[in-house]
Amino acid sequence: MKDTSPTKLCKHCKSEMKKGAKVCPTCGKRQRMSLGCLIPLVILGIIIALIAIFVGACSKGVNDAVKEDEKKKEDKKVAAEEVIYDKDGIKITYMGMEAATLNVSTDIKMKIENSTDKSLIITTDEFSVDGYSINATMYAEVPAGKAANDSIEVLDSYLKDNGLSYDSIKEAEFKIRITDNDNIFDNEKSETIKVKLR
Repeated sequence: MKDTSPTKLCKHCKSEMKKGAKVCPTCGKRQRMSLGCLIPLVILGIIIALIAIFVGACSKGVNDAVKEDEKKKEDKKVAAEEVIYDKDGIKITYMGMEAATLNVSTDIKMKIENSTDKSLIITTDEFSVDGYSINATMYAEVPAGKAANDSIEVLDSYLKDNGLSYDSIKEAEFKIRITDNDNIFDNEKSETIKVKLR
């Protein structure tokens, strides 16, 4: 029920006074407005604003770091186009080298063209870089009459273990193993392939 009384009580001395009065005529003290839950709401609003600013700053920081990493990666990319294997309907072209995102691996990029009538699996074997034998992986399935882009992936931790880095490596040596996808016993290994990386 709405209060229609023309008076109210002083917040200090509890004397009766006009409802709209700002100063009590009895004690002379100002009548402050009751803030009720306004203060907690203001505090909550400030906390939410601070959290939003913090999250926005963190998100911007992460986005900037990823963009910077991508820019460095693009700047360091090595472009190339050199046929390194062309035999019995299989053609492999070295397409350059790039550092993977967040610098976890070095990718030696290959374009593999299969003009045979068999679906093939192309893998690497006996991989070394600058004279160091290093674990590297490539597993490319290339259907008959198709081409695929793939990479020999070398973990940067393996390079580092041998005193090497993406910026320093110059030459890779490896053999490729060509396997019939329908008959894994039908496979052959190439002679050693040498690739000038940069």
